[in-house]
Amino acid sequence: EQIRLLDEIDFPWTLTADHRHREKSERKWLANYQELADFYKEHGHLKVKNRSSLYNWMVNQRQSRREKRGLVPLTDEQIQLLDEIHFSWNPQKEGWAASQRE
Repeated sequence: EQIRLLDEIDFPWTLTADHRHREKSERKWLANYQELADFYKEHGHLKVKNRSSLYNWMVNQRQSRREKRGLVPLTDEQIQLLDEIHFSWNPQKEGWAASQRE
């Protein structure tokens, strides 16, 4: 009976390639996030070396939040995690504003 009910709602009995790809992408995102969070914990800031893989990942997160074509938009949870470590969504604007306060 339970199987029939699940079949009626098109329950996915096997993982699709798309689902596996999404899970792999989520694991990779979390690994990069953890690397950035560890950097923040160690250094107290997120000024990573230009052109490093972590720097490039940060650029991609900004573009993903702005929903640039071809990039998967960030989830609310991902945005919240980045906000918790004081991720800068617009470093040029924030840098200019800081220079005006000095």
